[in-house]
This record gives sequence, C-alpha cells and structure tokens, in this order.
Amino acid sequence: MHRRQWVCEEHNKEKFPTKDLFVDHVNKFHLSAVASHRLPLLIEMSERQIDEMETTRCPLCPEARELKILENHLAEHLESISLFVLPTEFEEDEQANKKEDDKGSHYAAGGSPSSRQLESELSDEKSAGRNASQGEEER
Repeated sequence: MHRRQWVCEEHNKEKFPTKDLFVDHVNKFHLSAVASHRLPLLIEMSERQIDEMETTRCPLCPEARELKILENHLAEHLESISLFVLPTEFEEDEQANKKEDDKGSHYAAGGSPSSRQLESELSDEKSAGRNASQGEEER
C-alpha cells in the first residue's frame, strides 16, 4: 500500500490523513509563520508514506492492526458479511420440508385434497413442464 499522510513537525509530529486536513491545520496554527507562496512547498515537504508497521484501528471492529495485515483483516470482515446474507442449504431444505410436511399432515389427518387443490397442483406441474421445454427450444 502506498498510503500517504501529512506530518506537522512543529506539533509533536501530529499526523493528518488528508492534505485538506493538514492545510486546515497550517492555516489555523501556522498562518503567520508560513508565507502563502511557500504553502505548496510546506505541503510537499510534510507528505510522508505511511509506515506499514504502524497500527491502525479497524473501521469495522475495535481491534487495531498493523497496516500490512489490515487488508487481510478487512477482507475477513467482508467475507463474513457476504456469507451472512447468502441463504444456507439448511434454510432452503427446511423451507422445502415444511411445505411438504404441510401437505402431508393434511392428508395424513384423514383430510383429502379438494378438487381445486389437485387442479392447482396439476396446473403448476404442467406449467413448470412447459416453461422447461420452452427454455430447451430457445437454445
């Protein structure tokens, strides 16, 4: 990573993550000491590459990590988040079983399907078969 920061040598090497924040700091605390035509030079001289061994807080958890391993740490968070939103096989199987159980328990309790239920199920099956054959024809 080639991340940059700006350092104020006058204020105990205070670090600024953006150039704009550094310029604001200079304007607030050092305006009288720096001529306006020298400000671009001061900004350039104060820019530093961030040390990879420097520790930084993770933006997603309270842990602090060295910059060189923060990227992998963040990738783990992103993977966890992405896996969280994906349905699991267990959830899908459970939903399918519940639908089958609902039908089966009705029939097992001595209930017989009404002619409308049978027609609806038969119509759904035919329609699924038609859609599948149409998909094959388009290929």
